[in-house]
Amino acid sequence: MENLIIENCEKNNINDYDNLDKIKTLIISNSKITSFPENKLINLEHLWIMDCNDLTSIPNYFPKLIELNCFDCKELSSISDKLITLNKIFINNCNKLTSLPSTFSNLSSLNVIDNINTVIPDCYSSFVNKPSNDDEDDDDDMKDDDIEDESDDDSSDDDDEDEDEDGDEDEDGDEDENGDEDGDENDDDDEDENDDEEENDDEEENDDEEED
Repeated sequence: MENLIIENCEKNNINDYDNLDKIKTLIISNSKITSFPENKLINLEHLWIMDCNDLTSIPNYFPKLIELNCFDCKELSSISDKLITLNKIFINNCNKLTSLPSTFSNLSSLNVIDNINTVIPDCYSSFVNKPSNDDEDDDDDMKDDDIEDESDDDSSDDDDEDEDEDGDEDEDGDEDENGDEDGDENDDDDEDENDDEEENDDEEENDDEEED
């Protein structure tokens, strides 16, 4: 067992759990825990602590810890400066944590959110609140997806415009044909009227000749 999830625990420690020395990822949520066992979590690499309001400090009991995430731990006020293997820290809404050690030489990702009282050491200023490489890759993938979606939308709009143009051309063609047909009918009507007038003129001339 490499992963351990503890939720709604009423005990103030996790000493009763077996094989703690094999745990690599530990997630503790909404629990009464106040301390960690010493010399047991020796292979722990990822620690998540959420809504543990009785916990006041993160001790130096994790020699391989590379990621620390603390969310909504109202009483958390300190993190051991001996956790020099830490590579990533995420702190959210732990307002009693007023400072961070400046000894995390391997740290490359630091996010401190909703902690207005926390002082960030200058040595972390170049990457504080910046995503890790994995997060950046995810953002790039999302951006690529957005670009593809926009391209698809543009293509759809172009197709719709082409269809509209084709429809307009067809309508114009129909109007021209109708116009030509109407013109031909009008010409035929004019010819018929001229023929009738000529016949009437001829009849009148014949009548005049007969009277003479």
